[in-house]
Amino acid sequence: LRAMFAASEGRAMRAVGCALRGLEQDVPLVAFEGRAHGAAIKARGWRSPLAADGGEPRLWRTAAWLSVMALTPVHRLRRRPRRSVCWSSLEALREGQLVESSSSSGKALMMATVVELQALRPHPELPEVVVAEVPDPDYPGQRLWAFAQAGSWAVGDLALLLGVGAQLRPGLLTGTCEAAMASNDYKLSRCPVAKGVRAHGMLAPLELLPKEEQRPGLDFSQSLGIRALPTVERRVTIKIGFVGNVFRGSTGSKESVEMALRIALHQVGIVPSGIKPPFMRLSRTDAGVHARTFLLGTPPLRLSSSDIDEDGCCPNLVAALNRRLLGKVQVHEVAWAPFDLDLSSACSLREYRYYLPRIVLGQDPDLERLAAALEEFVGEHSFVNFCRVNNYDTLKQELIFSQEGIDWLQSIAAHSKARHQAGAGGRRVPPREGPDVPSMVQEMTRRELVQADVVDMEQEDLLCIRIVGKGFLNNMVRLIIGTACAVARKELEMGELQQALLGEFILDLSELAAPPQGLVLYEQYLNQEYSEWLPQSRSAAAADNFLTEKILPAVRIAWGDWPSLEPRWR
Repeated sequence: LRAMFAASEGRAMRAVGCALRGLEQDVPLVAFEGRAHGAAIKARGWRSPLAADGGEPRLWRTAAWLSVMALTPVHRLRRRPRRSVCWSSLEALREGQLVESSSSSGKALMMATVVELQALRPHPELPEVVVAEVPDPDYPGQRLWAFAQAGSWAVGDLALLLGVGAQLRPGLLTGTCEAAMASNDYKLSRCPVAKGVRAHGMLAPLELLPKEEQRPGLDFSQSLGIRALPTVERRVTIKIGFVGNVFRGSTGSKESVEMALRIALHQVGIVPSGIKPPFMRLSRTDAGVHARTFLLGTPPLRLSSSDIDEDGCCPNLVAALNRRLLGKVQVHEVAWAPFDLDLSSACSLREYRYYLPRIVLGQDPDLERLAAALEEFVGEHSFVNFCRVNNYDTLKQELIFSQEGIDWLQSIAAHSKARHQAGAGGRRVPPREGPDVPSMVQEMTRRELVQADVVDMEQEDLLCIRIVGKGFLNNMVRLIIGTACAVARKELEMGELQQALLGEFILDLSELAAPPQGLVLYEQYLNQEYSEWLPQSRSAAAADNFLTEKILPAVRIAWGDWPSLEPRWR
């Protein structure tokens, strides 16, 4: 078994599977948890698998949960690099679905294709290596970076791109690039890194192909003797939903949503050794805020080439993650993404919905007045009075470079403190008592809302308010909802709301902010021009079910917890 551990993981797993296939006894399940940098593997316990029909132990005939690492002593694992095992494929084995890893299963990635060099730059530390920018053959409109041996390369030349996931053969490359591949058994299983510079492939001379075949758009891996590796390093997008009342926001703490997802990714075993995955996100949520859909981009992960469907989705990985997230976070969809992933430029609109009991607006809620108040927010405004300026780091960094900016920050802090000491929760301070807002602050807090209205719901006990915009400031949605509800309850005049939207002076509305437990990030809309690589979403039904079965019950429970709410929201 130790010899198999040193061999390739594919042959080892097949050998262990064949060995166990004839056993007529239960095999104990050993679950292992990867530690930081893959330095330690800790046994978590022993148990036997349960049958799906009645929960009774069944004969353990496959190598579902058995990895070759589990059969090697821990002290020996610490002395050698950890081998990657594709746990999403192993979990498919546990269900009796053994699929041979090959590029023909699912979306076939081009491992050897002709590309045109769009830009060249020398490597900062290796003079014999250049870094080339080339188009991504798998995702039109995206780009890649590839290493090439320094020589007679020029922008506009054609070259042979050898992509991640290829088992190369000797002689395709030259010089330093050939030596680097030889040291790794010619396996291009992950993005190559040289002296801190990361690339997404290697460039070979075009003379390896006949002249009549030297054109882009074709895969020459078969003619060059290049095979697909069973595992490949790729980026993915993960669309999730979560119940926010058990997390301290979407990011920024050990009790955040992203931390729970990061732990699940490590447990599945697809995070390369030494990598702490930083997520690329479109939004942030505060503690207690829920999300029907929440899109994240990951760094390159170790995936099986058989785990991807023809439309680019990874259902095996979705199932493996959901088994570890225990319901409070649900993965709706995992899709392969280009290396040059840029979610921020692809996002066009974000939609929030706020759910609250009708009784909050009074025994006879004035929905027309509420709709009129919401209509005031549609369009482009300076939302300086509808955010927490002291939490807007970009604005603060601009202001602290001048004494006037520092004085202004101190003045609004003193204004807010004076109001709260005077009991601002029970009475209002005249608007003109707040400091004037500098023009630079007005511009930096300018945002546009395209929709703000009341949504009809089947549930008669709840009221739903929809807010759709291109960008939001900290606490902006909650302050919009709370201010509109205050107008509907006739606690705030429509004229004061209009003055606050002008943004000419500070009108402190912080005590009107709606509680977070009713707020749901409903959808993040992507511009198809920048996200053609995304598969056609199949997750809308899963997201709707999660909203109905998980989020709305949590919202009702939270609204029923009256002692935790401000008096005006009881």
